[in-house]
Formats: sequence, C-alpha cells, structure tokens
Amino acid sequence: EPSSNAWTLKGNNVKLNPATGFGTATNATLRVKDFPVFYTPYIYFPIDDRRQSGFLPPSFSSTSDTGFTLVTPYYFNLAPNYDATLYPRYMAKRGMMLEGEFRYLTHSSEGIVNAAYLNDKDDHREGFPDYSKDRWLYGLKNTTGLDSRWLAEVDYTRISDPYYFQDLDTDLGVGSTTCLLYPA
Repeated sequence: EPSSNAWTLKGNNVKLNPATGFGTATNATLRVKDFPVFYTPYIYFPIDDRRQSGFLPPSFSSTSDTGFTLVTPYYFNLAPNYDATLYPRYMAKRGMMLEGEFRYLTHSSEGIVNAAYLNDKDDHREGFPDYSKDRWLYGLKNTTGLDSRWLAEVDYTRISDPYYFQDLDTDLGVGSTTCLLYPA
C-alpha cells in the first residue's frame, strides 16, 4: 500500500526524471519499519512502470549436488515486441553456467528461444554412458497463426545428456522433461 510506509528509501540530491522514467539519489538508505537495511552512496532507480533493462532480483540456494548457488539475472528490454534475459549461474561444485532466453511477439506468432551451457567441474558421472562435461540445452517454443482457424506449434528442446535435469536446475521455461532429445 502506498500509504503504509512499511519501507522507505531516503537520500540526498534526489532527482526524478519523468521523461526517462528514472530517478537518482546520493547517500541513499533503504529502511524497513525505520530500521536501515541497505546503504549506497549512489542509486539509479525506476519511477514508473515502463519496462527497463537491468538486473532482476538474485536468487541463492545450496544443495549437495551443486553447493552454494547464486543466480543474477539480467533483463534486456530490446524492443516493445521482443526481449531477452541472461541468467549467469555460479555453482560452487560445478562452475559457471550461462543460460539465456529470447522472447518475441509478431503480428502472427510468438515464441521463446533458449539455451544453456556449463563446462561441468563435477566428475561423479565420469564414465556414465552418453555423459560429457560439456553440458548444454537449447530449445524453441513457437506458436504461429496460419489463418483464423489454424495454428502451427513447435515445442522443441534438446539436452546434452540424459542426466541433465537430474543434475542441474534451470530458469528457462522448459515445458516437459519427460520427452527430451539428447544425442545418442
């Protein structure tokens, strides 16, 4: 609620620019119920609902397979009808994984193209059939209107090995993991 004041952001030299949709401030402090939780000497922040490129909230996790994991997604507002998100994922036991997705919308179609790559540091599957340290995923989802009654749909995903989803999480919108293609 705008009037609840559950949190406040206070700073010096606050400047709001409605033309760009951004504001700036120096010596800014984020307070939750009058308790300071974050300080920065400079901040650049959105002031309206326009889509903007920038970092999305990070996520943290820890599992026995990956160790500590940090994902810091970055959103690219490329055009009104397409955008992309990059998901760098650091996994203490496996290394750095890079995932990305590109979304598009045209007058007759919409879709998502996604991909991921990891040079896996973990060697517990070494010697397993069809396993490679180069772990990857790529996919395409597309719906195209052919006319007022007919649609054409593609939902294709390919993975590097049959253990991919047993070992790795993903932030990509993969529809089903039961019928995926992997090289034989």
